[in-house]
Amino acid sequence: MQKSISALSLLFAVAVVCPAQESRATLIGRATDPTGALIAGALVHATNTATNTTLSSTTNEGGNFEIPYLLPGTYNVTVKGAGGGVTNSGTPVISLTVQ
Repeated sequence: MQKSISALSLLFAVAVVCPAQESRATLIGRATDPTGALIAGALVHATNTATNTTLSSTTNEGGNFEIPYLLPGTYNVTVKGAGGGVTNSGTPVISLTVQ
């Protein structure tokens, strides 16, 4: 009986230590204008080209943004400045492939 309890305890210990694989990605970046100035309050959109699903984020005071939970696929990333400022009119800034 003692052996089966020890084996069961080891199984639970291993299950807790081994995290599951994650297939999603997080896009982290910084928005700047052509002069290198940081863009605060800009909207950043990542649109999956196959599903047309868009995930978005807003840059903070340092121009930094984070878009989590990107599923595998190809994304067009666009940035639109706050208050009608810097914008790229929806033209993709980069094309990103998550594998």
